Amino acid sequence: MTAQLARIAGLLWAERRPYLIGSLFVATSIVTALAYPYVIRLIIDEAIQRGQLQRLNQLSLVMVGIVLVEALSTCGRDYCFGLGAERVGLRLRRLVFESLLLQDIQFFDSRDTGEITTRLWADVPPLEYVLGEELADTLRATVFSLFGTALLFYTSPKLTALTLLAVPPITLATGLLGRRVKMMAADVQRAHADAGASATEVLAGVRTVRAFSHEAEERGRYERQLWRALGFARRKVQARAVLGGVSLIAGECAALLAIWVGGRLVITGQMTTGALISFILYALLVARGFRNASRFAAEALRAIGATEWAFDLLGRRPVIPLDGGERPDTLDGSVTLERVRFRYPARPEVEALKGIDLHIAPGEVVAVVGRSGSGKSTLLNLILRFYDPTHGRVLVGG
Repeated sequence: MTAQLARIAGLLWAERRPYLIGSLFVATSIVTALAYPYVIRLIIDEAIQRGQLQRLNQLSLVMVGIVLVEALSTCGRDYCFGLGAERVGLRLRRLVFESLLLQDIQFFDSRDTGEITTRLWADVPPLEYVLGEELADTLRATVFSLFGTALLFYTSPKLTALTLLAVPPITLATGLLGRRVKMMAADVQRAHADAGASATEVLAGVRTVRAFSHEAEERGRYERQLWRALGFARRKVQARAVLGGVSLIAGECAALLAIWVGGRLVITGQMTTGALISFILYALLVARGFRNASRFAAEALRAIGATEWAFDLLGRRPVIPLDGGERPDTLDGSVTLERVRFRYPARPEVEALKGIDLHIAPGEVVAVVGRSGSGKSTLLNLILRFYDPTHGRVLVGG
């Protein structure tokens, strides 16, 4: 998974411009969010409780300004991160397609075209979702949680300690259930790819299906594959739902405990009402930040599982590369096969060619005749170097 994360980081760096601009909007929204509870505290303690109407008007205008700035920052943030995610998705699809074109023929022998095309389009959206607004929200929530926690300690260390009781269960749930979400996401993508391959096969041979009246059988086969994918998806959704529930109950219980203790402090005169309300707002925002981070971790693991095939493909090196090799100055046009034996990698138990010797002189026309399966196409595949022979040599141009 480390190599996959490094590749994702490389994609982000390649499209860093919208993310850097979006980060400025995130920073602005963090400042406004941190100022919001503090101004609320001033409104209660300095304006309402003291009966200062002019001060109330001033602070209300400040609140309006904060809301407007945060709205503009949120709009700019979502646009930049959303655009960045789309560009990352485009780049990843292009890289995967380029890698597919570079693969050797035996790679395609063991994979269905429908599976490949389905994965090319279906594996990327989970990553786009995570790297878009979800990443922006999590970045904002994480930074805010750090600064918000510091402000909580400044307001009341005792209440802050109670609020942070939610962190261990959320962290534990994320670690245990997040890995399950990742595995289930990979299984879902494989099942969807199999269903896509089946649909492609049926539609490509629809005349054959119609000729044998196999519509009902093919419909049933496709439906079984969809139900199989749904089974994996159900287990993935269950893990995500449990993670969300654990995060919610841990965060809210800690916040309620802090409110109860804070209320006692206000009643005994150890804390002002404005300070308590400010603390509650900070605590709720910090708790939301931890929940967002937990949700993002689950979504990120799901995206990593979904794109595992794509990144594995980017790291795959073809057995027969398209570049490199010798470039002779002259070719005489001859073709020679010396004691050639060959087995297809997808069918190693069957020997397609058994000790073939053949020489075709320049300008000579040769017809290869034989029954189906005798090796005519295999002979041409070796001359074109779609495959290398298991034994022997194939010489072109001397």
